[in-house]
Amino acid sequence: QRAMLKHLLMIALPVERRRAALTALFEKHVGSAALWADRWYLRCGDALSMQSMGHTIGAHGYTHEPLAALTPADQRAELQRVAGLLNERLGAAARPVSYPYGSFDEDTMAACREAGFAHAFTTERKWLTDNREPLRLPRVDTIFRGSRVLPSMMVYCGGQ
Repeated sequence: QRAMLKHLLMIALPVERRRAALTALFEKHVGSAALWADRWYLRCGDALSMQSMGHTIGAHGYTHEPLAALTPADQRAELQRVAGLLNERLGAAARPVSYPYGSFDEDTMAACREAGFAHAFTTERKWLTDNREPLRLPRVDTIFRGSRVLPSMMVYCGGQ
């Protein structure tokens, strides 16, 4: 049921209607998005510290829109924006990206190459056995129960 609701909200609803509905629901039931962002997301200083210890910090979109639902120009803008922010705040590096909702197409992969992403992860559930397509890598996601993989963390680079 949760997966179906997420699909309806994030894929089926038009972007502006979804944003309005989710903003209203969040404010009514949770509170200020800005306040919760400070509580839920790492700050850039924390990400820099993790990076200095050997962690790879990648992207998951700037607005977290399903990329294949965007025009090719909007995909390029989305990926350039997040790549630029990461490079500005964390330093230039060959970074991975994980496609929001697993949504990608040939235009998305071209936009990833243009933005300088080295690898991209899909939501295809399988072990990597062939890495000839670095912008179409499968993964074992932490959402699946019983996973021994540690959950990834979201980074909020809007603050200090």
